[in-house]
Amino acid sequence: MLQIERLVARPQFETGKICVEDIQQILQYIHLDNPGLFYLPLKSKILIRSSGQAALELDYLYTPERIHQLDAALDSAVATILSREAIGNLDDYHKELAIHDYLAGSITYDHTPDDTYAAYSIIGALLRKQAVCDGYAKAFKLLSDRAGLATILVHGDADNEDIATDTGHAWNIIRLEGRYAHVDVTWDSTAKSDGGISHAHFNLTDEQMRKDHAWNFDFIPTCDADELNYYSRIGTSIVSKTQYRDFIADQLAHGRAQFSVRIVGKGKTLGTVSRVTREIMDSLYPRGGYSYSMSFDPRRSVVAIAMNKERTCRL
Repeated sequence: MLQIERLVARPQFETGKICVEDIQQILQYIHLDNPGLFYLPLKSKILIRSSGQAALELDYLYTPERIHQLDAALDSAVATILSREAIGNLDDYHKELAIHDYLAGSITYDHTPDDTYAAYSIIGALLRKQAVCDGYAKAFKLLSDRAGLATILVHGDADNEDIATDTGHAWNIIRLEGRYAHVDVTWDSTAKSDGGISHAHFNLTDEQMRKDHAWNFDFIPTCDADELNYYSRIGTSIVSKTQYRDFIADQLAHGRAQFSVRIVGKGKTLGTVSRVTREIMDSLYPRGGYSYSMSFDPRRSVVAIAMNKERTCRL
């Protein structure tokens, strides 16, 4: 149950110079840019006076004592995460990757905890390990801010059959090497992947992102750097069956049980990718002795494979 402490702030606004919608928009921008304000509601009451002035009324979501407790817990959690992931020793790209992988691997998507609002904030994401997209995106921004990375939080719409919510969605845009890219930690956390952490939504271009996301382009920087994409950066974007076979063989030879790759080109369907993968496995294991599961994301062209170690021989 939320503990409510009312705080009434009364800054004076001349309604002839600024409208109610502008005030609400300003408050939204403050929320998006300051995930540490977990104790403020997303919307506030604006009182219009007959004098033509307006007063802003805020209801804090927690008591002052509880806010101090949660602030201290968050500071400790953030310091622990950044230290454990050795963020200070990494370049910016690998800082982002470490933050992404930590959040995608440690948070469970859940919009029905006891404290519903917490799921939309860093409280749910970093302290309770349960959050919805807002919580994931705010946690990503907070950790990125502390690590010295330039990020923003984006609100828009999305179509994901794996998450039973409405179309409202939140994700991030990051600035790296003078370029911008989309990163959706929520979808990588909830993706039906290779049993490990998905990177299908790590640093996408506008073209790649708009296949299932929509947003207001007026206020968002253009993202067009495919070289920041996870698969482009680590060199696992392949264009031929031979490259695909060599990639799988290399992963298996190194004893990796979970791996993923992006297939570049046209004509990719689940049926085609499944058939080619089976043919490659048959060629690598001519006497059988293997077992695996596979998933394919047609929008991102990402194949994820998980080998069953108990039923698979070592190459």
